[in-house]
Amino acid sequence: MDHVKVIIVGGGVAGLAAAKTLGCDVNYVLVEAQNYLGGRILTVDPAPNLTVDLGAQYVHGDKKNAVYDICDELDILLSDDEESDDEALVVTTEGKNFKPEVLEKVTDLWERARDKAEEKYEDQATSSSPISFADIVPKEFQKRLSSSSFICKDLIRPFVDYFMKLEMTETSCSSLSDLNLI
Repeated sequence: MDHVKVIIVGGGVAGLAAAKTLGCDVNYVLVEAQNYLGGRILTVDPAPNLTVDLGAQYVHGDKKNAVYDICDELDILLSDDEESDDEALVVTTEGKNFKPEVLEKVTDLWERARDKAEEKYEDQATSSSPISFADIVPKEFQKRLSSSSFICKDLIRPFVDYFMKLEMTETSCSSLSDLNLI
């Protein structure tokens, strides 16, 4: 490409939509930091015959929005009031909702893993070497999930990934390795 007229930053849904809109009429280059396209939308196959879709936790706008229309038709939208901020809806690729009580138990395990990280932070408060969130929480969470009886072992890695991405969203950081506990 000798003369690029447009640089599209990000290969998420918005970047891909921009590329589609420009089509062949405009000379553009799309730049993506990850090793895949789709942004927060990522489909993984953690085990044979098991597909999990990660990300895409927000649907922005309900007017002329194809994603909103699809989610509305599938009845997988949560209300947008403040009280629903702590709600989550986990849907399998077969369109079945995860039982809320299972998700509550998994969320509780995540919070306990985070508490363990806070304890570690308090113990290391005088240490000169930084400890990152990613050094402690995912391993602790995975250990707790592995010892639980209510979760399929094939779902452990997808749940770790899901909660890590949720934490990155809530802390506005691109890597939890950059989030120091001390």
